[in-house]
Amino acid sequence: MPTQVVEDYLDQIYLMQLNGQQVIGARLAERMGTAVPTVTETLRRMVREGLVELDEHKHVSLTASGNEAAESLIRRHALSERLLTDI
Repeated sequence: MPTQVVEDYLDQIYLMQLNGQQVIGARLAERMGTAVPTVTETLRRMVREGLVELDEHKHVSLTASGNEAAESLIRRHALSERLLTDI
């Protein structure tokens, strides 16, 4: 199970890719409101966990398992929001 920080990154990377944006560390740091070195270290951890890949130009993309985790996360958030609006 990913940590809250990793879930936040998965969410942002998934949404950026969905919107057709190229994901790079600097842009991700801007969206996450954190420093670039922090993003770099988190991305390294996510690469080790098999959630993301970095190409030779440092573009970030979700792996199949990363995409699956992100979609599951988005689905859980949508269900939570639905439950709260129904109550």
